[in-house]
Amino acid sequence: MLVCASDGVAMKRFSKGVVKLLTWGWLMTLGCTLIFVILARGISKQIVFGFDSTVFELVRSVSSDRYTHLALAITNFGSLRFQLFCFIGVCLLYLWFNRVWEPVVLFICWSGVWGMNIALKTLFHRARPVLEPYITAGGYSFPSGHAMSSMAFFGMGSYLLWRLLRRRMKRAWLIPLVAGMVVLAVGWSRIYLGVHFSSDVLAGYAAGGLWLNICITGGTRLRRFKVLSL
Repeated sequence: MLVCASDGVAMKRFSKGVVKLLTWGWLMTLGCTLIFVILARGISKQIVFGFDSTVFELVRSVSSDRYTHLALAITNFGSLRFQLFCFIGVCLLYLWFNRVWEPVVLFICWSGVWGMNIALKTLFHRARPVLEPYITAGGYSFPSGHAMSSMAFFGMGSYLLWRLLRRRMKRAWLIPLVAGMVVLAVGWSRIYLGVHFSSDVLAGYAAGGLWLNICITGGTRLRRFKVLSL
């Protein structure tokens, strides 16, 4: 009887935590959708150029060789190749802990965000800026693939690692904090290097955040159903 009562209390706490997470997840999803729609509308009406130019001038106002080399290094964090290496490392870590579900969720989130980015770029076909770029980049500009994939991949990866290590490390909260800093730095590098407008980066964050919230919310619901079926 004590065991059953204990299980009931644990289940109730788990259910409350799931409901709270789902509520915040859907609110974040709504917010990201709203931001993306506003930016997309601004692109179609050509009313964000002034904002983009102002942000670019502000970012480039501190231009130097040191910042250029830093931006060239940071921008690689948002590349498919670098994220592939990170994904392999995460898979090895979870295999060490005999866990398979988390790498599958991360792969779905990662592959899905790149597919979504290709679809959105094809839909909006916005040309890249010609604001004295330091590097060349092909394809369309809106939304930024580096910003979008970084938000989803590092967001999901840090969330999963935090869940894995929060009871093993006192400062596990540093994982999502560092991931957030990396995501912001990638966006800065794309604007600084002149390969994206600031609205491209913000839209990438919004679309990546939208997909991230969908993946986290969907994974939480599946996890809830799995627990309830035990």
